[in-house]
Formats: sequence, C-alpha cells, structure tokens
Amino acid sequence: NICMHKPISKLVVNAENDLTFEIARNSDVPVTYFSSRKTSYQAIVPDYKTNCSAVYERNGEIIFESLYGGREQILKTSDIMLPGRHNVENYMAAIAALWGIVSIESIQKIASEFGGVEHRIEYVREVNGAHYYNSSIDSSPTRTIAALNAFGEQKLIVLLGGYDKKIPYEPLGAPLCRHAKAVILTGGTAGAIRSALIESDLYQEGFPAIFMAKDYAESVKIAHEIAQKGDVVLLSPASASFDAFRNFEERGRFFKDLVHKL
Repeated sequence: NICMHKPISKLVVNAENDLTFEIARNSDVPVTYFSSRKTSYQAIVPDYKTNCSAVYERNGEIIFESLYGGREQILKTSDIMLPGRHNVENYMAAIAALWGIVSIESIQKIASEFGGVEHRIEYVREVNGAHYYNSSIDSSPTRTIAALNAFGEQKLIVLLGGYDKKIPYEPLGAPLCRHAKAVILTGGTAGAIRSALIESDLYQEGFPAIFMAKDYAESVKIAHEIAQKGDVVLLSPASASFDAFRNFEERGRFFKDLVHKL
C-alpha cells in the first residue's frame, strides 16, 4: 500500500526479486528497476510499464538508462571498494534512489573510498600487498559463510574462534574448504571448527592449512607471517566474543589495532 500512492515520487525495486517486481507492476509511481543479471533496459523493464528507468551492469560497468533520457555509464564495478556481488547491487539501489540528486563524480568517489560499516567486512589496511578485513560481527557460522561468499573466488586467510555457545559448526567445514587457503583458530570453539573442517568431504590434508593460536594477538602475527602479496586476511570468528572481550565491537577494534601496528 505504501508503494501504490502519492506523494511517493520514485519507486526503486530489485528486478530479480519476484515480490518487489510484483509491487512495481501494480504501482503508478515512476519505477527504477535494478538488476545484477540482465544487461539492458529492454531485458529489465517490462513492456507494460512506461516512465521507467533501469540500472544494470554491462561489461563490468554500472549503467543508468531511462526510456527517454538516454544512457549513462556510472561506475566500474572493479572500483567498488566493498567486496561481494551483494554490494554491487547495493550500489545499484543507491544510484537509483539518488539519481539526479548527487553527481556521478560523488558516486565514483564514495565507491572507491568507502570501506564499509565498522565490523562488517570492514576494510582495515594493506600490509605488504595483503589486504586486511574486520568482520567481527560474524558471531555464528552462517554469518561467516556469508562473509566468505562475499569474496567470490578469492582464497582467504581466515581468523576464527571465540566463546563456545554450543552451536554446531559442521556447516562451516565445506565453505572453509572452498574459500580458505589457511585458517587460524583460537578460543573455545577452535577445536570444534577444526573438527568441522577436517571432517568435511572437501578437505584434503594441508588444504586449507590449519594453524592453532593461543589468542587473537598470535592469530594476527601468524596471518602476517604467511600472507603474501594479493592475499586477503579476514577476521570472521563464527563465534561469540565473550571468552576474551566484552562484545564483538571490542574484538574488532582490538584486531584493527593489531593490524595498524604491523
């Protein structure tokens, strides 16, 4: 009902989501569709809709196109500092919402500089060609799996472990085998995560490499020693923080402080 009536001046919807696509079908408000799968206005905007716009990716660039206003190349996806396809979609949605309000130059500047919300795959710094990310909010296996997926095919050095909430870690084994070149484990859940990893059908001895650390200070030290140019080092504990920290924020800031001292 909110999307059906004025004074709304613009409706932005994900063209790849059936629910939002149907909301747009029944609305008389001008619609901007965004899609990370289709590569043209004609493929995204249905024939029965007029006065619409589309944001999509073609050949590694995000493009804004309207029926009568032409086509603008906005941003190279490779310039987006935040990792993950979901963040390409987030930029598409933001561009659609703010089109005509902010400049293309502003969009490009933010995309290349914004390192993310604190503790959520937050970019920390580069050290000797390796890039360090803080995702301390990942206090469960499902959150860590999502963080691993955000980096696509990149093989990661992952720092895990913490307070044991007695939750199952078996689902984490296969994703770690697929996405990690090394895992560095600490805290009360280190043993459970190690077991999940080596018991996975995808595990081969030494792939990924497994390191055990007494605490996160030693975890960062090990990561620094093994990281090579082009590597990504990711703090994604898959565990609560209460064995060593008051909360995940304190854990994330401790990690960032260690990385800044490298």
